[in-house]
Amino acid sequence: MTLRDLAAKDVQDVVLNVQDFAEQVTYKPKAGGSVTINALPMRGEPDAREESGSHRYRGSMLRIANHATLGVVTPKLGDKIDMVQRVGGGTVEARVAAIVSTTEASHVLEVTA
Repeated sequence: MTLRDLAAKDVQDVVLNVQDFAEQVTYKPKAGGSVTINALPMRGEPDAREESGSHRYRGSMLRIANHATLGVVTPKLGDKIDMVQRVGGGTVEARVAAIVSTTEASHVLEVTA
């Protein structure tokens, strides 16, 4: 096992553990296909209520593993992710709006629904 594999496994076992704070999402690259992976959501807060009475949400962030089997090696702008945007809410299809950071072990993505 390489150091990269060990770092990704540590991220998966500790940070992206679904028994703690992480949850499963479906990552759908623009090129096609999909993969279910663990992600740590950092959900955006609602902006002020609009005149229509609905809320708009600022972008949420997701931390995912930088790994070929445990996560995604090369996320791209416009890739889609099925995720829960709000605690207690339903699943929405979000899109990768920005790649905030990348390390050997993980990526932080800004996503918007």
